[in-house]
Amino acid sequence: MKKFKFILPVMAILCSVGLSFASVFSAMNTGLFVELQDGTPYELQTQVNCEVNEQLSNQCEVIIESLAPEEGPYQVYDDSSFSTPLKTNEVPPIVIPD
Repeated sequence: MKKFKFILPVMAILCSVGLSFASVFSAMNTGLFVELQDGTPYELQTQVNCEVNEQLSNQCEVIIESLAPEEGPYQVYDDSSFSTPLKTNEVPPIVIPD
C-alpha cells in the first residue's frame, strides 16, 4: 500500500508533463484574407495592422514568405468575398512569415 501511495502521484505528474508536450498549437484565425493568383481566398495566420478606415493613406498589402514571395504583394480584405479592402498607415507591402 505504501508503494501505491508513492507511485500514484508520480504517475499523475508524469502524465501531466507528457500531455503538456502532446498539445498542438492551432493557428490563429485573424479574419483577414488575401486573394491568391488563382482567385482563391487565403486566410492570413499572422495579424497585421490594417483596418477599414478611409482616412488611412495606404492600401494594406502583404508579401507572404511561405507562399511564392515573387507573386505578391497581395491586397488584404476583411472577408473571403474580397468586398472590403483594408488600409494602413504602414508603408506597404508588409512582409509576414505566415
